[in-house]
Amino acid sequence: MSIWLLEGIISVVFTALALPLALVPIVNSVYRRYGQFAGWPAVLAFGSVAMACGLVAFTMFPLPNPAGLDCDLRSNLDYWSIEPLESFRDVRAVFGRDGAGALLSSTFLQVAFNVLLFVPIGFLIHQQTRWSAVRVVGLGFALSALVELTQGTAVFGLYDCPYRVAEFDDLLTNTAGAAIGLVISRMAFHWFDFTEPEQCADLDPPGLRRRVAAAALDLVAFLVIGAALAAVVVVAVALLGESGAVDGDTVDAIRWVLQRPIAAVIVGLVVPMVRPDGATVGQAAVDIHPQGGRQLAMVVKRFAVRWLPWIVLPGVTPLLAVVLELLVAQVRADGRSPTELVSGEVPVTTRFTAAGAPPSG
Repeated sequence: MSIWLLEGIISVVFTALALPLALVPIVNSVYRRYGQFAGWPAVLAFGSVAMACGLVAFTMFPLPNPAGLDCDLRSNLDYWSIEPLESFRDVRAVFGRDGAGALLSSTFLQVAFNVLLFVPIGFLIHQQTRWSAVRVVGLGFALSALVELTQGTAVFGLYDCPYRVAEFDDLLTNTAGAAIGLVISRMAFHWFDFTEPEQCADLDPPGLRRRVAAAALDLVAFLVIGAALAAVVVVAVALLGESGAVDGDTVDAIRWVLQRPIAAVIVGLVVPMVRPDGATVGQAAVDIHPQGGRQLAMVVKRFAVRWLPWIVLPGVTPLLAVVLELLVAQVRADGRSPTELVSGEVPVTTRFTAAGAPPSG
């Protein structure tokens, strides 16, 4: 397996792990900036997360075994290639020798990849910030410098000696890639209207789409928190494993309690209780909050109907219950779900209420 393919796989894995963590903040930031869920800004935000994961993967991974590094063969300065345009001269020499076949050589592909890696970075920076060319290209240069510094300093001293070479030419090619991305972004603004969505607050009462989004984000928060708590158990077991302090059944029981009841209590009870408006994580992300009745009683009733099934029912059965609940809300004339009927809550748009207009169901 080539090093580039391995780094690509690591990037995909990192992105898959990072996106659930970033989902709620991304949706909330889009709502805060545009007043509604705008598709293109969300794509840019998710793309930025993916590029950040890719940049980390291609900068640091695969991490070597420290015992396998022979740091006595070369000095640390040997890992810094600071002669300008050296890689370009190598590319010219390969083309002079192999002609068109040089396009498939590792020498050319390395330079081309360094350019291409930063094209989406320049594009994403400009699309999201609308900065000037100097600032976009300057940030691209700074990111490239950070990459080279990480490699040339052995991950800032984490290893006894570097395992990657820091090259001055990489600064040039990466910065060129960021500049190309900037040009593409400017062209996109001229050609495609969707790249500049209007900032228009969604002041209507929450419809089915937003309520489904809120429920989905609550589910993501539930799964992420449960996975994080379970990971703590795994680490603790790894540390205590040799002592035999815990058996497998006990570990499974603790992990289940953390992944199901504790995670459900955090998302369904703790967060709404500490928030002044009683909203869940998902509701707050899409500018929804409940109204009606005493907040504590409303939150407890909602927890009993919405979140207890996640604790006691197996597999994906609770998810089907949520889908059924939303379908009931869709066919009812007042648009209220069974959970809302039991808890007495009426979902309203946060900005709608803040604007002084009367809430509507």
